[in-house]
Amino acid sequence: MLEQEPVDSPALYFYWLVLQHEAMHLEASAYMAQSLGLPFQARWQASETICHSGTTQAVTAHVVAQSWTLGSEAERPFCFDNELSQRTNFLQDFEISLQPVNWSQYIQFVTATGYALPRYVRRSGTELETWVFGRWKPLDITAPAVHLSWNDAQAYCAWAQCRLPTEAEWDCAAKTLVGFEWGHVWEWTQDTFAPFDGFVMHPYKEYSAPWFGSHKVLRGASHLTHPALRRINYRNFFTPERDDIYSGFRTCAL
Repeated sequence: MLEQEPVDSPALYFYWLVLQHEAMHLEASAYMAQSLGLPFQARWQASETICHSGTTQAVTAHVVAQSWTLGSEAERPFCFDNELSQRTNFLQDFEISLQPVNWSQYIQFVTATGYALPRYVRRSGTELETWVFGRWKPLDITAPAVHLSWNDAQAYCAWAQCRLPTEAEWDCAAKTLVGFEWGHVWEWTQDTFAPFDGFVMHPYKEYSAPWFGSHKVLRGASHLTHPALRRINYRNFFTPERDDIYSGFRTCAL
């Protein structure tokens, strides 16, 4: 069948679904191993240079006001049902960071406010360490901050006088800005997970619809996301308190 059908044939829906589902569980196995302190080696792991600029300085870019359409028109060769159909948004001018918030920025917030350190970070004397698959390692303060919840992101934004991007702003910036770095951490957006206009449920009925209205949208990918899921239109979604996943965020100016 694979040789006889085009890659986007409806006949291959379940073939692609199985591959995508496996990729999701491969990443889930990584954050479960992290939670349990188990050694873990991801053979599919992407290079950490995908969105790690190696600097603590925040760089921003301006996006002009425009109409922007979210969503995909075709499966090419596979999309989940929540990615299909489209929704047009009018975006006001906005200023967005070209990189996710890094550890240097996030630790400044923690130090200034007394906010709790993330679950896998500790102070060791004058140094900071991070717990990675059962071992404490020096924290790279230039790396994107990770294992942060949507609630953590909101607290940071309140302190830093900025905000999370909307899903449409993130999508527009990722697809139009030169130097927009993504792929090291899943990135929280402002938006609550919801269907696009004309949503049609796929045979995997439990994938999207039960979670509309209760989860927050994350975009991008993490450095432990399998290449099968590493695509610009993919919409991830979790409840706002989750900090065990490989999640971070970037900011927009108020």
